[in-house]
Amino acid sequence: MQSGRVPNRILRYICQSCSCMPDFPQFDAAEKTLMFDAGLFERKRRVNQKIFELFENIRLALKDSAQHKQFLFPEGTDYTTGKIAQGENYLGYPWVMLDFPRCFKKNAMFAYRTMFWYGHYFSVSLLISGDHLSTLLPGLASKLRPAPDGLLFATHGDAWCHDLDASTFLPANQLSTAAIMEHGERHGYIKLSIKLDEPDMKKLSEQVVAHYEMLLQLLL
Repeated sequence: MQSGRVPNRILRYICQSCSCMPDFPQFDAAEKTLMFDAGLFERKRRVNQKIFELFENIRLALKDSAQHKQFLFPEGTDYTTGKIAQGENYLGYPWVMLDFPRCFKKNAMFAYRTMFWYGHYFSVSLLISGDHLSTLLPGLASKLRPAPDGLLFATHGDAWCHDLDASTFLPANQLSTAAIMEHGERHGYIKLSIKLDEPDMKKLSEQVVAHYEMLLQLLL
């Protein structure tokens, strides 16, 4: 035995005899079943692929809508291509989103976002901030009285909150013009959202386009 080196069998005995062993996570039966259920992950992949196809169809429908063709978008807005993105962890759940039209600059944003949040719902949101907001806010605030039923107004300080069940999303028709103006001026953005709970998938594209045209009308 080399001088100064403790044999492995002695190290194992020491670790087993003291509290230095790490606490390994325990998996219940359901968790272990999920871990090795290849079919589950294959189904999720197929669903994701279909959502991408659905969002591409929605993008084309938005692009072909009458309001889209007539609307004067802020300078720098991408109103022809858009972007579909996905992630695995928004508050613990996967998501897929389409931004079309879209403009994300350091000093301004303008986007219509269609989002599917796994385990929750589809939603659509109009997000305006920065230079674009200063131009559009006065007219928008006045037209939100009265606001359409189901239209939610984000009162959160963070424009990237997408949990429409949060207490920071209020029915837009409950807010005064002054309150809407004050939020836009204080937080620098306006976000209007609509939740689509378990929609008829065959009519989802029509719904998303109808909400889009309604929101663009508010900006005219």
